[in-house]
Amino acid sequence: EISACLVGSEMCKETVITSGNVGKIKLLSSKTGTVVKKGQILAKVNTMGIDNEVKSTVNGILTEILVADGSAVDFAKELFKIEVK
Repeated sequence: EISACLVGSEMCKETVITSGNVGKIKLLSSKTGTVVKKGQILAKVNTMGIDNEVKSTVNGILTEILVADGSAVDFAKELFKIEVK
């Protein structure tokens, strides 16, 4: 999902990274303001003993973390917001 936002007088684009699995999340990128690259692993979701990677789909800046480390997540749960660069 990509949405537009207005920062000052500049337009920016934001994307939301969602969970592809149900399970318990382990955050690997836990600081907002971090520069992330497309394909970078942001978290892992543990489903029945198997870790599934959550990767960034874009290059940008991590602007918001929407879940707590160790929390349970559902399929398609919004996890991260990234400002596209």
